[in-house]
Amino acid sequence: MLVRLVGIAALAAAGLLIAYDLGNGPSYSDGPMSSVRDALACDGRVHATRQTVPGDRAMWEPAPETALQSGLLQSEQWWVQPDAVRVSARTGQRVLFVHDVEGRARFAGLVERGTGGRDGEWRLSAWSICDPGELVGAGSESLGYGAWLDADGDPVPTTRVMTWRGAERCGWKDVTFIDLDGGSAASVQLVNDPSGSLDGRLRTTYDARAQLPADARDTGWRRGGSALWLQPDGDAAYLVNVADPTDVQRWPEAKRPIACDEAG
Repeated sequence: MLVRLVGIAALAAAGLLIAYDLGNGPSYSDGPMSSVRDALACDGRVHATRQTVPGDRAMWEPAPETALQSGLLQSEQWWVQPDAVRVSARTGQRVLFVHDVEGRARFAGLVERGTGGRDGEWRLSAWSICDPGELVGAGSESLGYGAWLDADGDPVPTTRVMTWRGAERCGWKDVTFIDLDGGSAASVQLVNDPSGSLDGRLRTTYDARAQLPADARDTGWRRGGSALWLQPDGDAAYLVNVADPTDVQRWPEAKRPIACDEAG
């Protein structure tokens, strides 16, 4: 089973993410168990650390593994595959899951067991992730982040460009988004929606067999065999097949950032 979850970029744009001090509360660590942030082995900065919703609004599950999945599904928008994580530490009340890239933890999620009437049930209480640029290739795909590479083959900062999958719970199973300059005043969201369900929220339409405009320019960014081309004043971007430059897709720009929990 493949679970689809919501992207940090979309929720950040909507102001829905709340950061918490790791020193507050037992949910981040339990004696010898690492906090979610300390469990990471990032090359660079930690991208985000979050505490999930309070227990009275949490998704409670009969097993730690399903609690990790449903807890993320409740509030996030990126992919998680059940076999993408391993148990890093376990006590009677808490389980720390991590996702490894090149043998090092780049994502950590802490699941806690309930008490009282929730004894025997589990919920996700906190998670932390390295910069998505460290999740290139299989690492990014298993956590729903689509990193792009520059001309030197290095990851482009996710603040400049990032691909993410739409949430199944919003009916966006086949929708893909690209965020450009995320979080800035100049941010742009591009949308691949073959079904056309989001057309009313886009500046133009998706076209799987488009013509590349004469004024479009190659960004030099590559992902999955495609090159990203932009127009100076256009209402769409273009994905060009590197192996066959006549294979061009037009990805329209959203009129404003689209978030999963918005009304249509």
